[in-house]
Amino acid sequence: MEKTEVKIILISTLVIAISSIVYELLIGAIATYFLGNSVYQFSITIGIFMFSAGLGSFLSAKIKKDEIFNFITIEIIISLIGGCSSLILMLCFAYTRVYSVAMFSMLIVIGILTGLEIPLLIRILKRYFDLKFTVSQILAFDYIGALVGAVVFPLIMLPYLGIGLTAIVMGLLNILIAILNSFFFSNLLRKRQFIKWVSVSVFVFLFLLGINTSRLTIKITGKLYQNSVIWSKQTKYQSVLLLKFKDDYRMIIDGNLQFSSIDEYRYHEVLVHPVMSLVKKNRNILVLGGGDGLAIREILKYKDIDSITLVDIDKEIVEICKENVVMKKLNQNSLSHPKVKIVIDDAQKFLEKTDEIYNIVIIDLPDPNNFTLSKLYSQEFYRLLSHHLSADGIIITQSTSPFLSNDAFSCIHNTLKSVFKYVVPINTYVPTFGLWGFNMASNYKIPIDDINIEVETRYLDNEVLKTIFIFSDDCKVKETKINQIHSPVLQMYYWKNWKKWRG
Repeated sequence: MEKTEVKIILISTLVIAISSIVYELLIGAIATYFLGNSVYQFSITIGIFMFSAGLGSFLSAKIKKDEIFNFITIEIIISLIGGCSSLILMLCFAYTRVYSVAMFSMLIVIGILTGLEIPLLIRILKRYFDLKFTVSQILAFDYIGALVGAVVFPLIMLPYLGIGLTAIVMGLLNILIAILNSFFFSNLLRKRQFIKWVSVSVFVFLFLLGINTSRLTIKITGKLYQNSVIWSKQTKYQSVLLLKFKDDYRMIIDGNLQFSSIDEYRYHEVLVHPVMSLVKKNRNILVLGGGDGLAIREILKYKDIDSITLVDIDKEIVEICKENVVMKKLNQNSLSHPKVKIVIDDAQKFLEKTDEIYNIVIIDLPDPNNFTLSKLYSQEFYRLLSHHLSADGIIITQSTSPFLSNDAFSCIHNTLKSVFKYVVPINTYVPTFGLWGFNMASNYKIPIDDINIEVETRYLDNEVLKTIFIFSDDCKVKETKINQIHSPVLQMYYWKNWKKWRG
């Protein structure tokens, strides 16, 4: 019997470690989703959690007896708080102004409770082994559990369960550990019937909550964006929502607006038609990002193109935009066109592997609000891209807002200029985004006076074209540092600027 009880303690240690790391990562992911700046959010989350766990470990000395009873009680509390954590934080963000208070409180409480548990388990295991063996076993299983949690969270839990169900699954694991221990240590447990009844009740509550999580998450998200959610998915890489409000369809990725059907044509016409007008022969086109197919819709207005290669990292976004009725109507079924080749890959990895040369490169990536995206606006990335650009080739990249984030816009311009001989800044007004910026780059002087829009457009004609190269004084390019992979200053500029507007 003693061997079984020892195994139960070690299994408990493993589950505690898995759940604690998952709760940390989950709260950090939610904070990034709502507030952005992933490095900052995860650093703060992990720092506060580890400090709280240390405080809990210190406070465990105050527990003089009833280690089993206290351990099971702590597991019950953690299962409730941790299991409901995602929904609580989403509710706080959608309906109240106390999100930060709720997040920090949750981190501190779960951290302290987790810190209390390991010392208690060591004291329980001491009943069977000497201290040296006990500590080594507990710590070994604790570290193994941390590794398992760190691996399964991004690879399995987040993409397949989403933020709501991930928390509830971990809460269910915690409460199962409480039930398991209450059964095997029943002879050492006071108030055993009460503890068992409470544990089973919490399990039933979390199970029922899990069944309804998807519906609750959609309802909260709809409140958050004041729209009807018509499609929602946590992919391997990001959280994606397709929303409808009256006749407006919007895509939200990780809490950031990607497009609104009301005015997206303004953005995509400026992104596509100037470069398409300048390069008229042997049009071999590379589109990085743009999995929604809206940029490709504009490219396909030119009948003499040779091929279009679309590279997007997220297969599920491409699939929904290729198959969903709403998206097919918006992008005019562009992703199924025979001249379009779709490659699911990271843009940098694709460029490292291909030998293809392109004379038009259109970069339609999200804003550089984290390190992963920031590297795709780096000097090293642009240098790699230059090896795949023909002598007469031009690239154009979206470059965030020159008004709302002038430092970031300028940094992208200056980083391009450190690789290409000629860089031309562009700006235009997109109502749902505000004033938005782009940069064209090439190794020959770009003849902007030769741009002539000959295809059918809704916004960009030859008269409007004259205005996109005019910048007001508060939006002009200024001196900045160059964005490099080893020194990602662009992300710093981006969050420094946007913080003023987001509060």
